[in-house]
Amino acid sequence: MTKTQKSIYNCFQTNKTPKEILRNVSGEVKAGNMLAIMGASGSGKTTLLNVLTARNLSQLSVNGVVLMNGQTVSQQTI
Repeated sequence: MTKTQKSIYNCFQTNKTPKEILRNVSGEVKAGNMLAIMGASGSGKTTLLNVLTARNLSQLSVNGVVLMNGQTVSQQTI
């Protein structure tokens, strides 16, 4: 199984100003491999995990695509 993410982008409004959380995040994780996501508080780690696992997609303003074994992942397919 391979999970691929391409050009993931996410932002939300803070004080009437858009705040960019994820910008052009791409990568690939193959079955059996480990992945560490590290960063400062508020850097978008949880948002990225929510996108990769298709959690709360209806609440996130996300552009880009997440694929599992070449097929687009949506909240319904997880």
